[in-house]
Amino acid sequence: MNCFSQSFFESLVELNALDPNRDIKLDNILDDIVIRFDEFPLEKIHGFFNSTFITASILRLFENTHKLINAIEADQAHKNHILALKAKTKQYLAPILNGLEKDLLLAKAKGDQEEIIKIQTSLIIYQDFLKSKQKVFNLFETAKIFLLNNSKKRAIATRLIPSTKKQKLAKEQIQFFERICIIQKQYRYYDLITEGYQDKLWYSTAIKIYRLCRFINQGAIDDATLKEKIENLFLQVGMKISLNTTRFNDAKCYNVENGIPIWRDGNSQKTISKLLPFYEKYFKEQFKMLKSTPYSKIIENIDNSLFCMV
Repeated sequence: MNCFSQSFFESLVELNALDPNRDIKLDNILDDIVIRFDEFPLEKIHGFFNSTFITASILRLFENTHKLINAIEADQAHKNHILALKAKTKQYLAPILNGLEKDLLLAKAKGDQEEIIKIQTSLIIYQDFLKSKQKVFNLFETAKIFLLNNSKKRAIATRLIPSTKKQKLAKEQIQFFERICIIQKQYRYYDLITEGYQDKLWYSTAIKIYRLCRFINQGAIDDATLKEKIENLFLQVGMKISLNTTRFNDAKCYNVENGIPIWRDGNSQKTISKLLPFYEKYFKEQFKMLKSTPYSKIIENIDNSLFCMV
């Protein structure tokens, strides 16, 4: 990212000094790069900072948060859809339900059974959403978990022409959950998007940076000093973030959007997603590269630590 300033990298150097496992030889190089910042191309600066564990992790956290924000902003129509759905649910869904009911009558007149099932499923989801949003989101999670647990059966079912009642029922179940996952896309980011959703994402990033630094250096820096260093880091990119570190011990990753873990502090009553164990398996694969480094024991021995570094 080209928006990072000299002072931002100075703050990164300060945070890197917290790492007892860092390569000391690189310290002088990073200091020299910051001092002579204007003499180096940004690609070279990023290259050096990506060679140290804390600075590389923090740069990745910033870049991934920007990617998620850009992905949401790029689909303005969907963002407006979610905001309208949250603001005036009944009024917003009324014309959509009426349209689906008309489409259902047309599909029945044509005798299109596949289309009938699709429309009926959408109708049920929207109607249930009016009664209980949580019920619908639980169904979305159930569908994803079922498909993740039955990936091999799903692959077979797509090629299989059922010859028995059991096979037919199995294929119908898989197709049902696949339809649910398609419908779920209409609700993506529902828990995330508000008028101030970007603040939530950057606060999540700050939590991850705080916990990452605390994992790497268990006790050599007090909370107040670490809080100040992280808030200063954000100030260097024009963001004023006030951290409440007393709630960070109970902070949790509560969701994953576009592969990016989203954290909330201990003040949140949000139910933790049942999908997180599946994502954690995925993130463990990503961090196999740390297996032979001093960081492997730190990562393996702390619950959810992997979520801090993505």
